[in-house]
Amino acid sequence: MASRSKRVTHRQLEAGTLFNIPLPKGRVVIGQIVRPGIEFYMCAYLPALPRADAPTPPMESLTPVLCCLTNDAAFYHGRWTLRGHASVRPDVPYPHFLVNDYQRGPVVQDLDEKVVRKASAGDEARIPLRTNVGEENVTDVLRAMLASKPLPEDSEHMLVEFIRERQ
Repeated sequence: MASRSKRVTHRQLEAGTLFNIPLPKGRVVIGQIVRPGIEFYMCAYLPALPRADAPTPPMESLTPVLCCLTNDAAFYHGRWTLRGHASVRPDVPYPHFLVNDYQRGPVVQDLDEKVVRKASAGDEARIPLRTNVGEENVTDVLRAMLASKPLPEDSEHMLVEFIRERQ
């Protein structure tokens, strides 16, 4: 009987864990765990590397382009693979989310689910709802960025510049 390889779950992921996000033609984008958990916050960096076993460039030479909440399914099934560890960069943005608090109504929360303030009408128009995205969403956005094509619909909330504008 063939032995199963050890499956990676959220329990093995910590802040700073680097991983490969595969793209067509064997290329990969480096991803990083920013905030671990069952639902974790990650950041993806460009430029893409030519292959998964390419050396990891200095993190300062990479540009953070996409951040989002996601889960460990891509790790568990071996599609995202571990590549090392690096300190989380201080320029990675932390988002705010619009959440409906049943006692207070719409509020703005930070990544730790702490209420920042009651949401104003302006907040409701510009701050996204708390959303957990799948690996396909991440890959689709990265492929579009690398091909200089339009981004998939409803994906702008994952872009670093979008998050920075709404902090």
